Amino acid sequence: PKELDELASHFDLAPSLLAFLEKNHDVVVPKRTAWMGGGLTMQGRFNEDKEIPFNGSERKGKEMLVKGNRYLEGDKVYAVREGLTLKALPSEDHIDLANAHQHLEMLQEYVLKKNRIVPDLEATTQPNGSSLGKKEMVYVNSVLHNDDFDLAYSRARKLAFDKKYRQASTLCKYILQEVPSYIDARILLGRIHAWQGHYKKAEEILRESIKKNTVYGEAYAALLDVYFWSDQNEKALGLYKIIEENGISDKTLAQKLRRAYKKIQQKYPPHRIVSFVDIADFEKHLKT
Repeated sequence: PKELDELASHFDLAPSLLAFLEKNHDVVVPKRTAWMGGGLTMQGRFNEDKEIPFNGSERKGKEMLVKGNRYLEGDKVYAVREGLTLKALPSEDHIDLANAHQHLEMLQEYVLKKNRIVPDLEATTQPNGSSLGKKEMVYVNSVLHNDDFDLAYSRARKLAFDKKYRQASTLCKYILQEVPSYIDARILLGRIHAWQGHYKKAEEILRESIKKNTVYGEAYAALLDVYFWSDQNEKALGLYKIIEENGISDKTLAQKLRRAYKKIQQKYPPHRIVSFVDIADFEKHLKT
Protein backbone atom coordinates (compact mmCIF):
# COMPACT_ATOMS: atom_id res chain seq x y z
CA PRO A 1 0.00 0.00 0.00
CA LYS A 2 1.07 3.55 -0.74
CA GLU A 3 1.00 6.29 1.89
CA LEU A 4 0.02 9.78 0.74
CA ASP A 5 0.67 13.00 2.60
CA GLU A 6 -2.81 14.29 1.86
CA LEU A 7 -5.37 16.30 3.82
CA ALA A 8 -8.86 14.90 3.13
CA SER A 9 -12.22 14.43 4.80
CA HIS A 10 -15.66 12.89 4.28
CA PHE A 11 -16.49 15.98 2.16
CA ASP A 12 -14.09 14.73 -0.52
CA LEU A 13 -15.75 11.32 -0.92
CA ALA A 14 -18.93 12.37 -2.75
CA PRO A 15 -17.29 14.23 -5.68
CA SER A 16 -14.77 11.40 -6.11
CA LEU A 17 -17.44 8.67 -6.05
CA LEU A 18 -19.66 10.57 -8.49
CA ALA A 19 -16.71 11.13 -10.82
CA PHE A 20 -16.04 7.37 -10.77
CA LEU A 21 -19.71 6.57 -11.46
CA GLU A 22 -19.83 9.14 -14.27
CA LYS A 23 -16.82 7.59 -15.98
CA ASN A 24 -17.65 3.91 -15.47
CA HIS A 25 -21.40 3.56 -14.96
CA ASP A 26 -23.17 6.12 -17.15
CA VAL A 27 -24.13 8.46 -14.32
CA VAL A 28 -24.15 12.13 -15.35
CA VAL A 29 -23.57 14.67 -12.60
CA PRO A 30 -25.11 18.17 -12.71
CA LYS A 31 -23.20 20.87 -14.57
CA ARG A 32 -23.12 22.88 -11.36
CA THR A 33 -22.50 21.20 -8.04
CA ALA A 34 -22.41 22.28 -4.42
CA TRP A 35 -19.67 20.05 -3.03
CA MET A 36 -18.11 21.12 0.24
CA GLY A 37 -15.01 19.12 -0.69
CA GLY A 38 -12.80 19.00 -3.73
CA GLY A 39 -12.32 15.27 -4.30
CA LEU A 40 -9.53 12.85 -3.46
CA THR A 41 -6.58 13.96 -5.58
CA MET A 42 -4.21 11.10 -4.63
CA GLN A 43 -1.30 13.32 -5.67
CA GLY A 44 0.51 13.15 -2.37
CA ARG A 45 0.81 16.93 -2.01
CA PHE A 46 -0.23 18.53 1.26
CA ASN A 47 -2.60 21.44 0.56
CA GLU A 48 -2.15 24.09 3.23
CA ASP A 49 -5.14 26.09 1.93
CA LYS A 50 -7.64 23.24 2.26
CA GLU A 51 -10.45 23.92 4.75
CA ILE A 52 -12.41 21.24 6.63
CA PRO A 53 -15.21 22.40 8.95
CA PHE A 54 -16.51 20.27 11.86
CA ASN A 55 -19.56 20.52 14.06
CA GLY A 56 -18.73 20.35 17.73
CA SER A 57 -20.08 17.62 19.98
CA GLU A 58 -23.12 18.26 22.16
CA ARG A 59 -20.83 18.21 25.17
CA LYS A 60 -18.40 20.83 23.88
CA GLY A 61 -20.91 22.84 21.85
CA LYS A 62 -18.14 24.36 19.71
CA GLU A 63 -17.58 24.35 15.97
CA MET A 64 -14.12 23.61 14.62
CA LEU A 65 -12.13 24.21 11.46
CA VAL A 66 -9.01 22.60 10.07
CA LYS A 67 -7.04 24.58 7.49
CA GLY A 68 -3.86 22.94 6.31
CA ASN A 69 -1.94 22.00 9.43
CA ARG A 70 -3.79 24.46 11.70
CA TYR A 71 -6.84 23.71 13.81
CA LEU A 72 -9.38 26.24 15.15
CA GLU A 73 -11.65 25.33 18.08
CA GLY A 74 -13.73 28.21 19.36
CA ASP A 75 -11.21 31.03 19.82
CA LYS A 76 -8.20 28.74 20.26
CA VAL A 77 -5.75 27.83 17.49
CA TYR A 78 -3.45 24.80 17.37
CA ALA A 79 -0.81 23.41 15.05
CA VAL A 80 -1.57 19.84 13.98
CA ARG A 81 1.66 17.89 14.19
CA GLU A 82 2.65 14.40 13.11
CA GLY A 83 0.54 11.76 14.83
CA LEU A 84 -2.33 14.29 15.12
CA THR A 85 -0.86 15.86 18.25
CA LEU A 86 -1.70 19.52 18.89
CA LYS A 87 0.42 22.51 19.83
CA ALA A 88 -1.20 25.74 20.95
CA LEU A 89 -0.56 28.81 18.80
CA PRO A 90 -1.20 32.53 19.43
CA SER A 91 -4.79 33.18 18.29
CA GLU A 92 -4.12 36.73 17.11
CA ASP A 93 -1.74 35.43 14.41
CA HIS A 94 -4.46 33.43 12.67
CA ILE A 95 -7.24 35.86 11.82
CA ASP A 96 -7.67 34.11 8.43
CA LEU A 97 -8.94 30.98 10.22
CA ALA A 98 -11.62 32.94 12.04
CA ASN A 99 -12.66 34.66 8.81
CA ALA A 100 -12.82 31.34 6.93
CA HIS A 101 -14.93 29.85 9.71
CA GLN A 102 -17.33 32.80 9.66
CA HIS A 103 -17.68 32.50 5.85
CA LEU A 104 -18.58 28.80 6.13
CA GLU A 105 -21.15 29.57 8.83
CA MET A 106 -22.78 32.15 6.55
CA LEU A 107 -22.97 29.62 3.68
CA GLN A 108 -24.50 27.01 5.96
CA GLU A 109 -27.11 29.44 7.27
CA TYR A 110 -28.05 30.48 3.71
CA VAL A 111 -28.49 26.87 2.55
CA LEU A 112 -30.59 25.93 5.57
CA LYS A 113 -32.84 29.00 5.50
CA LYS A 114 -33.24 29.38 1.73
CA ASN A 115 -33.15 25.66 0.85
CA ARG A 116 -30.76 26.49 -2.01
CA ILE A 117 -28.07 24.13 -3.24
CA VAL A 118 -28.45 23.65 -7.03
CA PRO A 119 -31.46 24.20 -9.30
CA ASP A 120 -33.91 21.26 -9.29
CA LEU A 121 -33.48 20.61 -13.01
CA GLU A 122 -29.73 20.27 -12.60
CA ALA A 123 -29.96 18.07 -9.54
CA THR A 124 -31.20 14.98 -11.35
CA THR A 125 -28.81 12.33 -12.66
CA GLN A 126 -29.42 10.55 -15.93
CA PRO A 127 -27.55 8.01 -18.07
CA ASN A 128 -25.28 9.40 -20.79
CA GLY A 129 -27.16 10.17 -23.99
CA SER A 130 -30.51 9.03 -22.58
CA SER A 131 -32.13 12.23 -21.29
CA LEU A 132 -35.60 12.71 -22.72
CA GLY A 133 -37.44 15.93 -23.46
CA LYS A 134 -41.02 16.74 -22.49
CA LYS A 135 -42.45 15.63 -25.85
CA GLU A 136 -40.63 12.31 -25.66
CA MET A 137 -41.89 11.71 -22.13
CA VAL A 138 -45.44 12.47 -23.27
CA TYR A 139 -45.05 9.71 -25.86
CA VAL A 140 -43.56 7.29 -23.30
CA ASN A 141 -46.42 7.90 -20.89
CA SER A 142 -48.96 7.41 -23.67
CA VAL A 143 -47.74 3.88 -24.49
CA LEU A 144 -46.56 2.73 -21.06
CA HIS A 145 -48.68 2.82 -17.94
CA ASN A 146 -46.29 1.20 -15.45
CA ASP A 147 -42.62 0.44 -14.90
CA ASP A 148 -42.65 -2.85 -16.82
CA PHE A 149 -39.34 -2.38 -18.64
CA ASP A 150 -39.53 -5.79 -20.29
CA LEU A 151 -42.82 -4.69 -21.87
CA ALA A 152 -41.21 -1.41 -22.89
CA TYR A 153 -38.38 -3.32 -24.55
CA SER A 154 -40.81 -5.66 -26.33
CA ARG A 155 -42.70 -2.65 -27.72
CA ALA A 156 -39.50 -0.90 -28.74
CA ARG A 157 -38.40 -4.03 -30.58
CA LYS A 158 -41.70 -4.31 -32.46
CA LEU A 159 -41.59 -0.62 -33.38
CA ALA A 160 -38.05 -1.02 -34.69
CA PHE A 161 -39.02 -4.03 -36.81
CA ASP A 162 -41.88 -1.92 -38.19
CA LYS A 163 -39.28 0.76 -39.07
CA LYS A 164 -40.73 3.22 -36.59
CA TYR A 165 -37.23 4.09 -35.50
CA ARG A 166 -37.89 7.37 -33.70
CA GLN A 167 -40.51 5.86 -31.38
CA ALA A 168 -38.37 2.76 -30.82
CA SER A 169 -35.32 4.90 -29.95
CA THR A 170 -37.39 6.92 -27.49
CA LEU A 171 -38.47 3.79 -25.63
CA CYS A 172 -34.91 2.44 -25.57
CA LYS A 173 -33.61 5.71 -24.18
CA TYR A 174 -36.35 5.72 -21.56
CA ILE A 175 -35.42 2.19 -20.46
CA LEU A 176 -31.73 3.14 -20.22
CA GLN A 177 -32.64 6.31 -18.35
CA GLU A 178 -34.35 4.24 -15.69
CA VAL A 179 -32.28 1.03 -15.88
CA PRO A 180 -28.80 1.78 -17.31
CA SER A 181 -27.81 -1.90 -17.02
CA TYR A 182 -30.58 -3.09 -19.41
CA ILE A 183 -28.11 -4.38 -22.00
CA ASP A 184 -30.68 -5.57 -24.56
CA ALA A 185 -32.17 -2.07 -24.79
CA ARG A 186 -28.69 -0.64 -25.40
CA ILE A 187 -28.00 -3.21 -28.12
CA LEU A 188 -31.36 -2.53 -29.76
CA LEU A 189 -30.61 1.20 -29.73
CA GLY A 190 -27.33 0.46 -31.49
CA ARG A 191 -29.09 -1.68 -34.09
CA ILE A 192 -31.67 1.06 -34.70
CA HIS A 193 -28.87 3.49 -35.52
CA ALA A 194 -27.30 0.91 -37.84
CA TRP A 195 -30.61 0.24 -39.66
CA GLN A 196 -30.76 3.98 -40.40
CA GLY A 197 -27.20 3.98 -41.71
CA HIS A 198 -25.75 5.76 -38.65
CA TYR A 199 -22.89 3.28 -38.44
CA LYS A 200 -20.48 5.38 -36.40
CA LYS A 201 -23.05 5.98 -33.65
CA ALA A 202 -24.13 2.34 -33.77
CA GLU A 203 -20.52 1.20 -33.33
CA GLU A 204 -20.06 3.57 -30.39
CA ILE A 205 -23.16 2.24 -28.59
CA LEU A 206 -22.39 -1.42 -29.26
CA ARG A 207 -18.76 -1.15 -28.18
CA GLU A 208 -20.01 0.42 -24.97
CA SER A 209 -22.39 -2.54 -24.60
CA ILE A 210 -19.49 -4.98 -24.95
CA LYS A 211 -17.49 -2.99 -22.42
CA LYS A 212 -20.35 -3.29 -19.93
CA ASN A 213 -20.93 -7.02 -20.54
CA THR A 214 -17.93 -8.71 -22.15
CA VAL A 215 -19.50 -12.19 -22.32
CA TYR A 216 -22.87 -11.38 -23.92
CA GLY A 217 -22.83 -12.70 -27.49
CA GLU A 218 -25.72 -10.53 -28.72
CA ALA A 219 -23.61 -7.38 -28.44
CA TYR A 220 -20.84 -8.92 -30.55
CA ALA A 221 -23.38 -10.20 -33.10
CA ALA A 222 -24.88 -6.72 -33.50
CA LEU A 223 -21.46 -5.11 -33.89
CA LEU A 224 -20.41 -7.72 -36.48
CA ASP A 225 -23.55 -6.87 -38.44
CA VAL A 226 -22.69 -3.17 -38.32
CA TYR A 227 -19.22 -3.87 -39.71
CA PHE A 228 -20.65 -6.09 -42.45
CA TRP A 229 -23.32 -3.57 -43.51
CA SER A 230 -20.82 -0.71 -43.53
CA ASP A 231 -18.09 -2.73 -45.32
CA GLN A 232 -15.72 -2.50 -42.36
CA ASN A 233 -14.98 -6.22 -42.21
CA GLU A 234 -11.38 -5.55 -41.22
CA LYS A 235 -12.71 -4.39 -37.86
CA ALA A 236 -14.94 -7.47 -37.67
CA LEU A 237 -11.93 -9.77 -37.86
CA GLY A 238 -10.34 -7.76 -35.08
CA LEU A 239 -13.14 -8.84 -32.73
CA TYR A 240 -12.36 -12.55 -32.84
CA LYS A 241 -9.54 -12.26 -30.30
CA ILE A 242 -11.81 -10.46 -27.82
CA ILE A 243 -14.50 -13.12 -28.32
CA GLU A 244 -11.92 -15.85 -27.78
CA GLU A 245 -10.39 -14.22 -24.70
CA ASN A 246 -13.84 -13.94 -23.08
CA GLY A 247 -14.57 -17.63 -23.68
CA ILE A 248 -17.62 -17.06 -25.88
CA SER A 249 -18.61 -20.09 -27.97
CA ASP A 250 -21.44 -19.10 -30.30
CA LYS A 251 -22.27 -20.57 -33.73
CA THR A 252 -23.92 -17.32 -34.82
CA LEU A 253 -20.76 -15.35 -34.08
CA ALA A 254 -18.67 -17.92 -35.97
CA GLN A 255 -20.98 -17.59 -39.00
CA LYS A 256 -20.73 -13.80 -38.93
CA LEU A 257 -16.94 -13.97 -38.65
CA ARG A 258 -16.79 -16.38 -41.61
CA ARG A 259 -19.01 -13.99 -43.56
CA ALA A 260 -16.62 -11.12 -42.83
CA TYR A 261 -13.60 -13.27 -43.71
CA LYS A 262 -15.14 -14.23 -47.06
CA LYS A 263 -15.67 -10.54 -47.89
CA ILE A 264 -12.07 -9.81 -46.90
CA GLN A 265 -10.80 -12.59 -49.18
CA GLN A 266 -12.77 -11.10 -52.07
CA LYS A 267 -11.42 -7.63 -51.37
CA TYR A 268 -7.72 -8.24 -50.60
CA PRO A 269 -4.91 -10.59 -51.70
CA PRO A 270 -3.51 -12.89 -48.93
CA HIS A 271 -0.42 -10.74 -48.32
CA ARG A 272 -2.69 -7.80 -47.45
CA ILE A 273 -4.93 -9.84 -45.17
CA VAL A 274 -2.04 -10.90 -42.93
CA SER A 275 -1.37 -7.23 -42.18
CA PHE A 276 -4.47 -7.02 -39.97
CA VAL A 277 -5.17 -10.62 -38.89
CA ASP A 278 -3.23 -13.81 -38.17
CA ILE A 279 -4.90 -16.04 -40.78
CA ALA A 280 -3.82 -19.38 -39.27
CA ASP A 281 -4.92 -18.36 -35.78
CA PHE A 282 -8.19 -16.95 -37.10
CA GLU A 283 -9.05 -20.12 -39.05
CA LYS A 284 -8.19 -22.19 -35.97
CA HIS A 285 -10.58 -20.05 -33.96
CA LEU A 286 -13.40 -20.68 -36.44
CA LYS A 287 -12.85 -24.45 -36.28
CA THR A 288 -13.01 -24.51 -32.48
